[in-house]
Amino acid sequence: MHVASAVEEYVLDIAEATRIGGPGSPGDRGISPRATQALLAVAKGCAATVGRTYVTPDDVQTVASAVLSHRMQGDTTTGLSAASAAVAEMLTSVAVPSV
Repeated sequence: MHVASAVEEYVLDIAEATRIGGPGSPGDRGISPRATQALLAVAKGCAATVGRTYVTPDDVQTVASAVLSHRMQGDTTTGLSAASAAVAEMLTSVAVPSV
């Protein structure tokens, strides 16, 4: 599965956005390297399910909430729906590459 360097950087930018204390950020922890790898792996799966041999930023965005929400939940009383909203808001702060 081909992943352009711009898409890899996009995934890393998303991981960094979880560390800068933005909306829904789990503080200075952010998502782990393993969560970052999981985001890319699931995006590859998303691309494969539609018959592509390459990953697009849209694939990453499609799976981001499912992969990251429980990792960004932080306080368990806030719930996954709030975490999903935080992921969606955080994604708007990260520049999407044109591939």
